[in-house]
Amino acid sequence: MAAVVSLLAAISRLQNGAQGSQQRSVLPNAQDCVQYHGCEWTEQYTCPGAAAPGTSGKWAADDGTLSFYCCCGEGAAAQHDQGHETQPHNPSKRVIVMYTDRELPCGQSNRELLRAYAERTNAVLRVATSRNDSAFAALPNGTLPDDGVSARFGKLWLAGQALREGAARVAVFDDTVLVNEHTLDVFALAEAAGEGSVVGSLEDSHLDQDACDAYGVASCDTDARMVNSGLVVFSQRHRVIFDDTGLSGVLTQQQLRQRPEQLWAPAGLSCHGGLCDQALLNAQLQKHAVPVFDLNRNNTDCGYKFGGPWRWRAWRDKQQKIFMERSTCRVTFGSTLRRFLVDHVLEEAAQGLCLAHVTRGADEDRDELLCGLPKMMRCEAG
Repeated sequence: MAAVVSLLAAISRLQNGAQGSQQRSVLPNAQDCVQYHGCEWTEQYTCPGAAAPGTSGKWAADDGTLSFYCCCGEGAAAQHDQGHETQPHNPSKRVIVMYTDRELPCGQSNRELLRAYAERTNAVLRVATSRNDSAFAALPNGTLPDDGVSARFGKLWLAGQALREGAARVAVFDDTVLVNEHTLDVFALAEAAGEGSVVGSLEDSHLDQDACDAYGVASCDTDARMVNSGLVVFSQRHRVIFDDTGLSGVLTQQQLRQRPEQLWAPAGLSCHGGLCDQALLNAQLQKHAVPVFDLNRNNTDCGYKFGGPWRWRAWRDKQQKIFMERSTCRVTFGSTLRRFLVDHVLEEAAQGLCLAHVTRGADEDRDELLCGLPKMMRCEAG
């Protein structure tokens, strides 16, 4: 019934060049909106207060309909309070999400750089610093479980919530991803790549068949490189990833309470390097045939190569040459950054970088890299 009402309202809007004409006969309340569906029209007529009008070039106005009340009025907040998933889509809204529950060297200064970056790219920055953060209120007991595993997946929950709340694009940043005043606009890259693609950096690591089977990927490409889950840009088109039971299902109360030890990874699943969040995300990308726009222009030499010492020695000089040319690699990771530091070429190599992800492969040099890299990056690889 709600869908029929929504369709009639939409036809009325198109006929009248405004936002519908069906008047409410009685005053609604929050309960009227809990099961309401049909806010798609907000793409054409953005709710008042949005940064930009909808595709029609106009904002919505309160025309007295239940549709406006539930999508843009007081009922929209009621939907959010109830954990409802039909929030109005704001085509101009960008959001950066991060989950961090630890103190890192130079963490405060790097957070300030991220805030400045968010402001420069017209994005809202949402940082959750505790598993009891209000961002996790919709989870059982209103908190991210304290199980030693779930912290790695908080960022995926935050991304899904931002999309459900109407963000057009959401960028996930690990707390070890570094930016500065030279960092390029990843949202602009995502817009250029198109709605269908996620933006991220591909690694020399792959899903195994066990992961595909566990997460219900019918056609599994075990040769495809995985995208690093610590720096990814999603669009509204990717809500299906977060609403899929393969990802969102593990967050249901029943599964959380019955299988806390299997919250994110099915029993017996061995994730590469223990990074089950990466396996889960990449399984969903494959399951829904989502292409990846690689920040590093599909150059496999921008990151770490898995293999024996002989492979590393044969490849190291080639990689350094690529970084010194500063034309391809926009981002790299802890192990590569550590190697540059040990070889005393970090400052020169970092000038091409637009972002740096100081992953745990940096080992004992992680602290020095977290503090020093923001002063070195110049984004000359553009």
